[in-house]
Amino acid sequence: MAPLFSLDMVEKFGSGLNQAEGVVIAKDNNVYGGGRDGVLRRVSPDGTVTEIARIEGAIPNGITLDRQGNLVFCDLGKKAMMRCSLDGKVSLLADHAGDLRLNTPNFTSYDAEGNLYVSNSSSNMTIRTSSRSSRRPHLMANLRVLVLTVEVKS
Repeated sequence: MAPLFSLDMVEKFGSGLNQAEGVVIAKDNNVYGGGRDGVLRRVSPDGTVTEIARIEGAIPNGITLDRQGNLVFCDLGKKAMMRCSLDGKVSLLADHAGDLRLNTPNFTSYDAEGNLYVSNSSSNMTIRTSSRSSRRPHLMANLRVLVLTVEVKS
């Protein structure tokens, strides 16, 4: 099977990031992501890199945007789900789902109803948070955490 893109069609932009992991593209075409240095950055369409937040001990991984435009990301360093506003204010969303510790929160995504899904790679489980759930509130009054078992096929 031939590749869809040739190397001459690939464009490098936003240099200087340290081992960039997950990225998300906003409606305004800004690209957001984090690196192993614990820094969240914005890369504008023209390639300008701007630091949004420097978080000691953080290792940002999978990242998405919530409906308010905040960055929501898996933090391998803190073993938690974190939120960062575009002005750099960082807060903890969750580090547990009931009794399950988020050891390796890896990737995250919202569904159309606003539920946040997070893979916890070391537990063979996916976690879904929902403000409409009636199960086990954790950390924030409007945040509920559900644990869904996911069958892992070899």
